[in-house]
Amino acid sequence: MVATPTVTSLSHLPKTVRAGAGASGGGKWLAGKRGEDVVVRVPVGTVVREVKIEPNSEEEREAEEEERRELEWAWQVNKVRLHEAEKREVRWSSWKKKRDLQVKFGIKGDDEEVEPWQEKEEEELPREWEEALSSFRRVLFTMYPQAELTGHPSFLTTEHHLLSKMLSKEVDLPGKKQRRPRRRRRRNSSTNELEEEPLLYLDLTKPSSTKEDPILLVSGGQAGLGNPSFLTHQDRSPKYATKGGEGEMMRLELEVKSTGEVGLVGLPNAGKR
Repeated sequence: MVATPTVTSLSHLPKTVRAGAGASGGGKWLAGKRGEDVVVRVPVGTVVREVKIEPNSEEEREAEEEERRELEWAWQVNKVRLHEAEKREVRWSSWKKKRDLQVKFGIKGDDEEVEPWQEKEEEELPREWEEALSSFRRVLFTMYPQAELTGHPSFLTTEHHLLSKMLSKEVDLPGKKQRRPRRRRRRNSSTNELEEEPLLYLDLTKPSSTKEDPILLVSGGQAGLGNPSFLTHQDRSPKYATKGGEGEMMRLELEVKSTGEVGLVGLPNAGKR
């Protein structure tokens, strides 16, 4: 927001102002493009008050509770699959080491032959839990064509971090068409806990500049991360990227202070003060 003397009223402002959303990340070392900013110009003397938004219907509250419940299901499934993938990696490393030694030094007898690799069955989980994880995975990630990532430890670790942040409300679900108002939160330096920030209040008594001192009201959505962001020693060519997200939402009440000049007309010393 910028206060400028070239604007004298709020009549030019629409009821809803929307900035650009962050674009999704991609392959070939490409991160997503950040969303375009929107500068709101108001008259000098404008008072800006944030209006707290509460869920205004029982249906909205039920929808939020359902989304929270499905997010918890997805997190539980991911946790189990990640644990299974990590155990599989340990077994695979041990089996491969034995097999490589066998190939290098030859087989002296049937009792020394390494048995063929066998996969262990995954733990069976409720179907609705699995569907919840699949749904969130489609919203969070951009997958390469024909990429098999459901049992990949590196991918599951990334997914686990994102789901954990969503559960703690540090980040919102990206790409949601009908977003609920994001609760602006900050971390308390003394307790290291997330707490809700106070409502915004501004009294713009001086002009400001878009280049020198613009006032940031809400943050835009994060751009999606490209595959280089997920490089590890075990995975040198990640086959996935994250999707960009919508920005924060805020409801504001704007009021322009009116100025006026008063003159007294009359004879001198006639009781005027």
